[in-house]
Amino acid sequence: MGLWGVDPFDNDTACDWASDLHRADGLKTVCAAIDAVLASAGPELDSTLAWEALAACEVIARLKGNWGEQNAYTRDTDDWVKAHPITPGEDLIERANAAIDRVVAEDSELYDNWEGDEDWLDSVASLRRRVSAAPGTYPSTYVPLDLTIESSPRHALRTAAAIGLGVFLCVGIYMLAMSVGFGRTPVARDWALVGGMAVAGVLLWLAYGRLTRDHHARVIHLDDDTLRIERPDGRAVTLDWRQLQAIDYYSEDDSVLTLTAGQDAVTVYSYGFAGSDWSRFHRSVFACRRMHTELRDRSKDIAAKTNTWLDRGALACIVVGVVATITLAAWDVSNAAWGLSFIGTLPVLIVIGSRAEYDHEPRLPFAKTAGFFAAKLLAVLPIGLIVYVFVSRDENLPNARWPWLYLPSNVLFFGGMAGALLVHGGWSPTQHYKGRPRGVNRYAKAMFYGSLVACAVGFALKYLNESGG
Repeated sequence: MGLWGVDPFDNDTACDWASDLHRADGLKTVCAAIDAVLASAGPELDSTLAWEALAACEVIARLKGNWGEQNAYTRDTDDWVKAHPITPGEDLIERANAAIDRVVAEDSELYDNWEGDEDWLDSVASLRRRVSAAPGTYPSTYVPLDLTIESSPRHALRTAAAIGLGVFLCVGIYMLAMSVGFGRTPVARDWALVGGMAVAGVLLWLAYGRLTRDHHARVIHLDDDTLRIERPDGRAVTLDWRQLQAIDYYSEDDSVLTLTAGQDAVTVYSYGFAGSDWSRFHRSVFACRRMHTELRDRSKDIAAKTNTWLDRGALACIVVGVVATITLAAWDVSNAAWGLSFIGTLPVLIVIGSRAEYDHEPRLPFAKTAGFFAAKLLAVLPIGLIVYVFVSRDENLPNARWPWLYLPSNVLFFGGMAGALLVHGGWSPTQHYKGRPRGVNRYAKAMFYGSLVACAVGFALKYLNESGG
């Protein structure tokens, strides 16, 4: 978590929570954050819950007109407060004060993290006063943003050392586990291999830094009006927030940003910056942007391209599986190879489907649909076993303790297994992945659990009936 100050919105957790606040019309999100702290029954209050509760209390104070300090990081929350002139009730204010008491208690992880820091305790005390005070007691004070961060080679070397150590430990632990499992003592050559892989990890990181050096920065300064980036070679570029047209970012990786103003696009990497400094800069860029600035998540572009290749892979897998199954069956239907070809194709489709991403776009990826139905087609295995039970019952009945229970127990066991595969997720992949089942699909979950119960009962009966000989 990025942390750059003692106030409720001086951290990534609270700023991310503010995004949820913007999607709510009332105080539901605020109440949920406060109630989550009050309902926490663990031995220690989680710091994430604590930060979110403090942010919620800050919203309550601002709704009462007790604004306190405003800055770039509170801008989105302040806009929401101005757009929602809601008067908090006395019950909510009492719960907010109780949540603050819980946050500063000794069994709070956040309190432990701050170790009784006086500045943080003063900030929380100020928040408590503004929550409890009469409306309009504390006027707003705007603090302009003035942030400067500097990169250093030692940060890059520190990251490289951490990568090397991580690779060494992971590979070393794996090698030790394999030696215990197979009774082989690692020799000098094995440890040399482990060390070589660790060194390779370090060199790859340093090579990455070398290849991306044109996008590194030595110093970054930003305020409420401008952003200035100084490159290691002395070049500098200054951007006016009012002229910034777009910000390209990656929701899955915050180590790179691209800022577009007019015909110019400036890309900057986190290489060489301390993690906390980069996190604050990354957050500040989004806080300082103007309303006309477009946010473009490039992770979605990567996901879309990945989905395209997964769709093609699923289609190719289906074609190869069908052709192989038909060819083998036509060659010799008595050979089990055609059945293995058919069954072997299904897990591959399931895995491909699980890798495809779906973010509620209008069209469901083909790989998702193929994997959805492939899981249902696996039901042919337990169904085939039911057929086998009926065909071979005369041979196996002598092995059953109670012959009359042989068929019912096997049908329950394999039938429940087949039923669970067939009904899981319903029969509409779109409704399943959107989480909005309709019609008969609404009963799929109940039918799934019912099938699992039948399978468990059948297994118990089968074990009791056939294990005794």
